[in-house]
Amino acid sequence: MSYDHEPLSAETIKKIEEGLKDIKEGKYYTHEEVWKQLEEEEECTQ
Repeated sequence: MSYDHEPLSAETIKKIEEGLKDIKEGKYYTHEEVWKQLEEEEECTQ
C-alpha cells in the first residue's frame, strides 16, 4: 500500500465527511441504477 505524506486539506476532509453522510442517509445510486438511466437517456436520443 502506498502512503501519501501530504495531509488532506480541511476542504477535502469536509467533502469526504459529506459523502459518508450521504451514503449513510441512502443518498446514492447503485451501478445498476446508473446504467439503466444512461440506457434510457440513450434510447430517447435515438
